[in-house]
Amino acid sequence: IRDAGAMFADPANPPTVLRDSTDDYLVALARQADAEAIVTSDHDLLDHKGLTPPAIDPRGACKLLALID
Repeated sequence: IRDAGAMFADPANPPTVLRDSTDDYLVALARQADAEAIVTSDHDLLDHKGLTPPAIDPRGACKLLALID
């Protein structure tokens, strides 16, 4: 997964999107990077309806990257 990623600086003052505002920077960062998905095990992100980009769990990320079936 590391080889498929890119590094970006954390955005300053991200807008409030999630129930847990300490994770809002992740959504802003993913949007800034034009990410296809946010890979996480955090249910605040996974359970958020309509999140853009969507949150997926690590297994879903491995499937997206064709690392597993």
